[in-house]
Amino acid sequence: MADQIQLRRDTAANWTSANPTLASGEFGLETDTDQFKVGDGTTAWTSLGYGGIQGPQGIQGIQGIQGETGPTGPQGEQGIQGIQGIQGETGPQGPQGEPGEVTADGVFTLTNKTLVAPILEGTVVEEVYAWTATTGAVTTELEPANGSIQTVTLTGSITSLTDNIAAGEAITLMIDDGTAYTITWPTTTWVNNAGAAPTLATDAVTVIALWKVSTTLYGALVGDGS
Repeated sequence: MADQIQLRRDTAANWTSANPTLASGEFGLETDTDQFKVGDGTTAWTSLGYGGIQGPQGIQGIQGIQGETGPTGPQGEQGIQGIQGIQGETGPQGPQGEPGEVTADGVFTLTNKTLVAPILEGTVVEEVYAWTATTGAVTTELEPANGSIQTVTLTGSITSLTDNIAAGEAITLMIDDGTAYTITWPTTTWVNNAGAAPTLATDAVTVIALWKVSTTLYGALVGDGS
């Protein structure tokens, strides 16, 4: 009687589920696919390759016709803004333009400005200031910023007078004495009246002009006094 050899067999699904490790040279047949594997004693079923002779690779078929271009997809979100570049160097300053003409109507205040060849129409109105300190030591009254024409009615002799006149500034001072009071002037170069400080009139207003050139205070008797 001839011997019958049977191979180990099962469906492909059962083989995969059991995933056994076949002994070296042991066959395993998939009954539903007619494919088989040969064990090597270490590799599990699902990792083994199928047995059988592999035929030569067939000729590559012709490339199919390219399909139509599909519709454009939606636009993606905008990316974040990049870092701002370094600021360039400042260019050279352009030439200064010629000064324009300025017409001032009403009150026009000029602070630290220089008028070049101004044309003034009408009368220049100077500010008149009356001293409030009229006797003793006077420190703040002889100040051109108070007004270019200043008046004072003495109530006693002025024992010291502070010079607040800057170079190029001038004051016309009208002094009403009436009681033979005196004024002790700051260091002054008197350009008339024989180079001496005037004596104040008691029956009229004594008018004195004061101005400064560089650091020298000049004075002149304009009217009355002696």
